[in-house]
Amino acid sequence: MDIIMRCDADLETGLGHLMRSLALAQYAKEEGSKAVFVCCAVPENMKKRLETEGLVVKIIDSAKGSREDACATVKIASDEGAGWIVTDGYHFGLDYQEEIKQSGIKLL
Repeated sequence: MDIIMRCDADLETGLGHLMRSLALAQYAKEEGSKAVFVCCAVPENMKKRLETEGLVVKIIDSAKGSREDACATVKIASDEGAGWIVTDGYHFGLDYQEEIKQSGIKLL
């Protein structure tokens, strides 16, 4: 089953969220699933690293953790046919999570 990895990496957030998500995406890929990274912020060198791993990176222009962020992430997940959205970050609060769940896409 294809998944969306929703995480960010920047000076404020650090790289930990992205690196954990990368480990999950690598495993998913080994198991035959497609993983797409959706980010509001990611350094260019890390974007290239993900792409070198054969992963797709989509940049959204929304405030991290906002309703617009959740809606954009759900749209990408729907367009990609993903069954799961995996979030890793402190800015994905209850409202964000509810927006994802209401879409019918599973949330981790």
